[in-house]
Amino acid sequence: MVIIACLYILAEWLQEFLGIVAFPWARLSLSVTPWPLFIQSASVFGGLFISFLLILINGGFAFGIVKASNHYFGIFHIATERYSWEKELMNLTAYIFIGVILVGNLLFGAIRGNKSFDDENSEAIEVLLVQGNHPGINKWQTSTVQILADYIDLTEDNVTENTRLVFWPESAVPIYIEEAYEEQKQLMTLSEKHNISIVLGTFNRKEVEGEYICYNAMYVVTKEGISKNPYYKQKLVPFGEYLPFSKIFSRISPDVTFMLMEELSQTPGTETFPVETEYGDVGGIICYESIFPKISRESVKNGAQLLAVLSNDSWFGDSAALYQHHSQSILRAVENGRYVVRASNTGLTSIINEKGEVIKRVDALIGTTLRGEIKFYNHKTIYTRIGDVIVIPGIGLIFAAIIKRRFYRR
Repeated sequence: MVIIACLYILAEWLQEFLGIVAFPWARLSLSVTPWPLFIQSASVFGGLFISFLLILINGGFAFGIVKASNHYFGIFHIATERYSWEKELMNLTAYIFIGVILVGNLLFGAIRGNKSFDDENSEAIEVLLVQGNHPGINKWQTSTVQILADYIDLTEDNVTENTRLVFWPESAVPIYIEEAYEEQKQLMTLSEKHNISIVLGTFNRKEVEGEYICYNAMYVVTKEGISKNPYYKQKLVPFGEYLPFSKIFSRISPDVTFMLMEELSQTPGTETFPVETEYGDVGGIICYESIFPKISRESVKNGAQLLAVLSNDSWFGDSAALYQHHSQSILRAVENGRYVVRASNTGLTSIINEKGEVIKRVDALIGTTLRGEIKFYNHKTIYTRIGDVIVIPGIGLIFAAIIKRRFYRR
């Protein structure tokens, strides 16, 4: 069972590094995110360790059930075979081992769940998350003026004198913000009026050798203006934000490829860093990136004191995929010991604390806001420091099998 569990999580880990087909979406660990007590050990070895535990524990139970049924139905012919006390002792040892792991994991979860993470920079501040509810299928048919007005109105109606940070979702305002001076002015006015900083998803483009390079970006807006060093989304959705193998497709069908490239022309960012706000450094995780633990971990290693998932999940409607995606943010919070604010275009919008507890959440498919308190943290978890070392035994098993096979052939 241990070998199977090691190989299973190695396969889950490899899903993150498969180029354009990389899609670590349905990891086994997501199934227990509603149970914070069980997932606290992700702060030590990551979400992969939770998958490891689930394979080990369920495999042990399954083995026990099969063994018991074999005894009950007489398939295991004790009368005709020599009874092996050594085998029974080995099985008992395995059960004890699994039991110790389960109890130990729950005990660790209880201890960490009751631990205070307060430090010198952990004063709670009020934040406002805005869910504008502009579905992607309709978004490009609605004027930028109207979308911006909706977000401003929702912010104006729900901000309080204690609100310090406001978060708008991915592509909240679908414009090239550095070229949109009127929109910048409106945002700066809103910021100055309520003494808030606005963290929002939008777009930027740069001209390189006569061609524009476009980015999906996260900016901070204050009364002084927009941030000079925005975060650019690194993990783009293939066939959603860019066209893989565009050169090959252009040879097959130049006209169709040209038409697609006009819509699928975004460029991935190359750096992982937090954006600065007056209250702390915010690590940007834009939508699809939240399913890649490496990006969140590197952001925290590079100084992020809070993680902000700006997302557009309108393509999922109210399906199970919406809740699966939300579960990823819960794991990222525990893995890195950070509050996660999740502002989504149509939902799910939520505030998650560093223990993976969903403090507040609003329903999907409605235009609304979510107000709550968060904290900025400086400490780093063991997982943030060491990463996915849990996959090393699986890698070792693969190499051992290869070496053994070659040796056996000789």
